[in-house]
Amino acid sequence: TTPVASRGLAPPFASDLIADTPAPRAATPAFEAEPLAVSAARALADVDPPRGLAPGPLAVAPHPRRFVAQSPDWREPGRGGPPPESSRRLARPASRPDARSPASASSPGLSRHSPAPRTPTPFGAPVATQVKGSLVLCAVEHLAGLGPRALDRVFERLGGTISERVAAVKMPMAWVGLEDYVALLRASERELGTGDGSLAIDVGVTTAERELSTTHRLFMRTSTPAMALERVPQIFRSYHSSGRVVVDRAPTGGHRLETSEIEPDALAHAMMWSGFFKRMLELAGGRDVRASVVTCRERGDDRTVTVVRWR
Repeated sequence: TTPVASRGLAPPFASDLIADTPAPRAATPAFEAEPLAVSAARALADVDPPRGLAPGPLAVAPHPRRFVAQSPDWREPGRGGPPPESSRRLARPASRPDARSPASASSPGLSRHSPAPRTPTPFGAPVATQVKGSLVLCAVEHLAGLGPRALDRVFERLGGTISERVAAVKMPMAWVGLEDYVALLRASERELGTGDGSLAIDVGVTTAERELSTTHRLFMRTSTPAMALERVPQIFRSYHSSGRVVVDRAPTGGHRLETSEIEPDALAHAMMWSGFFKRMLELAGGRDVRASVVTCRERGDDRTVTVVRWR
C-alpha cells in the first residue's frame, strides 16, 4: 500500500480521530434517575407525528412531583411543620359507638347508629311486582273524566298513604308497586263502578288507546290481529318488572292468554288487561273482538287465563 504522505495527504491527527468517535454516554446514577413521567414524555416526543389531521402527542406533566402524601403524618423532604390541611381533613380517627361524648349522644338528629340491615328475601318467596307509571297515569286520566269529584272520591276511599303515592306519580317511566295500582282499580270500582269489573275494563281500553297511539304507534301502523297477538308478551313485559304472558290456541276457538309470575295476581288487574287486549285487536283491524277473564288465581283458580276471539 502507498503511505498517506506519499499521496500528498496530511496524516490525520489523533484529535480528529477522537472527535469523530462518539463518546459513550455516562450512566445515570440510580439516585438521579429520571422520573417515569419525564421518561414517558421524552419517549412520546421522539415518536414520529401521526399522519392525517390528528395532532401530535404533547407532554402533560413535564415536571411531576417525586413524592405523594400517603398518610396524615407525611412531611415533604427538607420541610417542617404540620401536614397539609387536606391531609388533616382526610385523616379522621376511627369512631367508636361507646366513645361518644355525652353532648353528641344526647343531641337529637346527631345519632351515629348505623341503619338497620335489610332483611333478605327468602329463597323462593314471591317478589312484589312493579308497573310503569304510564298505567297509573292512564287510570287517573280515565277516572278524572267521569265527573268533577270522581277522582277525589276514589282518593278518599284509598286512604292517605296510598293516595299520596298514586298522586306523586308524574312520569310515565316511573315504577309503581302493583299493589298500589290494584288498590286504585278496586277503589274506583267500589266508588264509581257497579262491582262487576266493567270499570277496570274501561280503564284498560283507555290505556290501550293512549299507549298504542304513542309508545307503540310504529308497530300499530302495519299491524294485523295475528301480529298484535304475537306482540302481546313483549308489550306486557314492557309494563311490568316481572311476569309473563303465554299465548296458546283455545280448544273451543280463539286464543288463551295465560298470565303468571306477577305478585299480586289480582282479578282487577286481569280485567284491566282484558280491556287492553280487546282494544288492541280492534285497532289492529279485528272485528267483533271479545275478551274475557275465565280463571284467576285471586278467585282460587290455579292460573289466570284470558280468552280472546275475533273475526
